[in-house]
Amino acid sequence: MRVRSSQTGLILCTGIATQDFVFGVDKMPDRATKYRARQFACGGGGSAANYAATIARLGGTVGLVSRLGEDSIGDGIVAELVGDGVDCRFMKRFAGHQSSLSAIVVDPQGERMIILYMDNELPVTAEWVPDLPPDTVAVLADSRWPQGNLVMLQRARAMGIHAILDGDLPGVSVEAIKTATMVAFSSEGLAASTSETRGTSRSTADARRYNANMIGKPSTEMAMPRAGSLRTAATSRPTTATTIVTRNGMRDRVGNCGNNELDRYGRSTLSPGA
Repeated sequence: MRVRSSQTGLILCTGIATQDFVFGVDKMPDRATKYRARQFACGGGGSAANYAATIARLGGTVGLVSRLGEDSIGDGIVAELVGDGVDCRFMKRFAGHQSSLSAIVVDPQGERMIILYMDNELPVTAEWVPDLPPDTVAVLADSRWPQGNLVMLQRARAMGIHAILDGDLPGVSVEAIKTATMVAFSSEGLAASTSETRGTSRSTADARRYNANMIGKPSTEMAMPRAGSLRTAATSRPTTATTIVTRNGMRDRVGNCGNNELDRYGRSTLSPGA
């Protein structure tokens, strides 16, 4: 199949969007008691939302297809993405449901503890997903919403455009792999997706069998950073893969979360603890 190629047009990202609440602490919590954070940052997260914000910041035309609750968390997610230049008209808000969020605790060495909340009752069906606009040139899907992402990949293939899949944890289906024109696997994501768990060399062979590309290192090292030092340390570690898609203009390496620099949104979200 020949894929249409274009330097201009709409890129649609599809998958998860979250709100991250990041707490910088002097020591990782090890017992049930009260702790005081020395730094705090709040901002958007989620693979698909990260892709979309990055593309917009680099000057691309991009929209996000995602599910949110009808709540204040969802309001904040949308407002931040709109501010980045992402077209959010493809997102659906569900009344009576909650948007996804994370509490992330980071110590001075960059080690992190992540507590993710996702509304298990948030509808997963994709009958509401709109048709791809005629100027769409690519679809980029994460691994967090299998039903909707498969529909989007199938529509991309039907249009003859790029259908790109992020094969990260928790894994993607063989059907999605076969539908995509390119899959960027982490080694852990590939193992989870194919049930082949004999190490990286075997995973690479499996990727080739599916005509897919494997990028980078284990999935814990492939999260996509979106803000400054504290938020970056909360979401990623220094690998080549982290520079592929980041909200920091595809250029930033991960810094030590203790350096208290301003975030790269152009405003400070790092608040030193009292």
